[in-house]
Amino acid sequence: MLATVKGDVHDIGKNIVGVVLSCNNYEVIDMGVMVPAQKILDKAAEVGADIIGLSGLITPSLDEMVGFATEMQRNGLQIPLLIGGATTSRAHTAVKIDRKYDGPVVWVKDASRSVPTAAALLDDRQRPALLEATQADYDSLRARHSQKSERPQAVLRRRAGQQVADQPGTATPRPSPRRRACTCCPATT
Repeated sequence: MLATVKGDVHDIGKNIVGVVLSCNNYEVIDMGVMVPAQKILDKAAEVGADIIGLSGLITPSLDEMVGFATEMQRNGLQIPLLIGGATTSRAHTAVKIDRKYDGPVVWVKDASRSVPTAAALLDDRQRPALLEATQADYDSLRARHSQKSERPQAVLRRRAGQQVADQPGTATPRPSPRRRACTCCPATT
């Protein structure tokens, strides 16, 4: 089952995924665009969906996907959740979405990866290896993400109308006086 999340009208990528899966003998139920979470969940229960694929192109779609995963968890589901779309990423999926749902959550880079991913998720022999590799990748991404706040950050300050970046352990550069001339103003210092 595929849907573009509530608030998002972009469906080109989702449509390509649907065509690719259909051409590989998967039955695809495409719910369209701007689909609220409860409508997707109700349809998934009605048809006995094996996989739910969410798509989104705009940044607010990322929050909708997090909310959807939360709802799947609240409903006690274990259906694999595929995440895709232009604004999605492995890191966002690992840090934000995967943590909200105990069932399988797999980010799919593009339509060409949807067939092998779906095949592995639906095959009892391939599924454990895919999920183990995905979880290891997500754990690594989360570890790197958690260290971001520990890295020294550049501090921007305003000085004399200019932004100056302070790098830890380096002296703040001082602007040097320059002579500037333009066609409408005389040279200044």
